[in-house]
Amino acid sequence: IREEFARACGRPITEDEFPKYLTFMERNLAQGGNEAGLKTTLLGIYLSSEAVYRIELGRGPADEHGRHFLSPQEIAFALSYALTDSPPTKNPFIKKAYDSKKLSTKAEVEKVVRAMIAAGAPPIRKHFPASAFHRMIQEGEHGFGYYPRIVRFFEEFFLYPRAEGTFKDSPGPGMGGRALIGAPQGHIAAIINEDKQVFEELLSSPRFNNNRTQLLKMVDQRHAKKLKTQPKEKADAWHADMIKKSSKLTDDTFRAGMLHDLSWLITHSTNDQNDPVHRGIWIRTHLLAGNVPALPIGVDAKIPEDHDKSLRQRFEVTKAKECWKCHKHFEPLGMPFESFTDRGWIRTGMYYHKKQRRFETMLTPDKIKSGLEKGELIEHPFDTTGKITGTGEAGIDGPVKDANELVTKLAKSTRVRQSIIRHCFRYWMGRNEMLSDSKTLIDAENSYLDSGGKFSELLVSLLTSDSFLYRK
Repeated sequence: IREEFARACGRPITEDEFPKYLTFMERNLAQGGNEAGLKTTLLGIYLSSEAVYRIELGRGPADEHGRHFLSPQEIAFALSYALTDSPPTKNPFIKKAYDSKKLSTKAEVEKVVRAMIAAGAPPIRKHFPASAFHRMIQEGEHGFGYYPRIVRFFEEFFLYPRAEGTFKDSPGPGMGGRALIGAPQGHIAAIINEDKQVFEELLSSPRFNNNRTQLLKMVDQRHAKKLKTQPKEKADAWHADMIKKSSKLTDDTFRAGMLHDLSWLITHSTNDQNDPVHRGIWIRTHLLAGNVPALPIGVDAKIPEDHDKSLRQRFEVTKAKECWKCHKHFEPLGMPFESFTDRGWIRTGMYYHKKQRRFETMLTPDKIKSGLEKGELIEHPFDTTGKITGTGEAGIDGPVKDANELVTKLAKSTRVRQSIIRHCFRYWMGRNEMLSDSKTLIDAENSYLDSGGKFSELLVSLLTSDSFLYRK
């Protein structure tokens, strides 16, 4: 009973609860025999309310406003599942605080949260053999940016894991799904662990470039670490192999932030072309805290198929009055991403192949030169301009020349920062914000600003707020 109760409910059974389940088991054994009686008893444990649901009703004392503080047991579960996927008995900081009866005040909760953030977690690695995974846990760097629930927040916010399931029918090299998702996950975790101007870095950091110089610096750093744990011959061979593999890379400088990463661009694209509509809608709703009107009944939201025209030229139909009243909210935000191809590569030109009747996006300089000389290709200008509206901030609202200027401006916006904090609130509270949560949101933003943009301080503020710890 004790073992199965702990497995089902994530905590030890209390001495008050044990006699009830023991009596239940004895009655079942007497009536149904050993096998049937044991099965019925286990069903009772695993179908109990606490095993099926996480109960956070506020079993603590009520304050002058009629609010109930969460009980230590409820706090233990809430904190554990706020950052990890394991019950509180598996977390040494929470278990120690709970066993010593030090989970009853905000100060005690804050102490546990800060300890968990300081300890961090090992890197998230999916689809690896068990032996390799355990080795990475032992050798890899730890950081709170690797906690499963933090990783999952940014996966749900940016939606970049969906790129792995986006089928591409356009010309271009294939991409490995694991690398496509793993690279941005690593960048995001690094930004979180550095814990400085986090939102600005997420939206405008140059680290998302395929930059050979930066890669070589990382390779040298990794090589130095390998020399401490591996034979010199093995570490040197790895280093030489990485140098050879990086020879084809260039020093890209255009990309800035997560919205320029291949995974985000591919997620918000179609099978064979860019998708300015859904890219713009994502920015409007996730970064600018706006709403997009629902598609009116009877409207066939399709742009005409025309292989002789560029995507922006085909979108001219949306300038009609009945279309533009909705499209004006998102299309100017999505069009600057014409700076990239539908596969996320930086666009260096737009060339129309007369014979194949399509726009080529993956041509080498030699093929471009040859095609133009032979008259097979026609060079088209490509328009990457757009416009930001709705922030109400001077220097942010207004036209942008390309995707780089777009994200650089958004990264500096107060409205964008507040919108991301609002999404953090919804994720960690498990509900939408209400007017009574105003103080929690204001305190969270102030904690972020006063600390120089630390995501850790934002988390501490949210996980020790009245919205998190009280129920009414």
